[in-house]
Amino acid sequence: MPKAVKDEVKKRVLEEECKIAYSGPAIAANRSYVSLSSGGARLAFTEQQGKSLPVFRNAVMLSFQEAIALKNVLADLLKDIEAKTTTAK
Repeated sequence: MPKAVKDEVKKRVLEEECKIAYSGPAIAANRSYVSLSSGGARLAFTEQQGKSLPVFRNAVMLSFQEAIALKNVLADLLKDIEAKTTTAK
């Protein structure tokens, strides 16, 4: 398959994946918990208001490979924001 065709197919797949990723609602959460097991990393999200106990919102189980990929994406996306908030203190 020629490179131009591969690139176009990849672009369409990414567009379809983005449509799927944004097809549902985003749930508000202000606390997160991570636990590791032999199967990977479990990320749980809760919302807490005031002194009440947190309310469970969502959890996902990621393979270690996916958890590392998420860590790398977040680090890259947030590096400028972190630099600004760190220097603003």
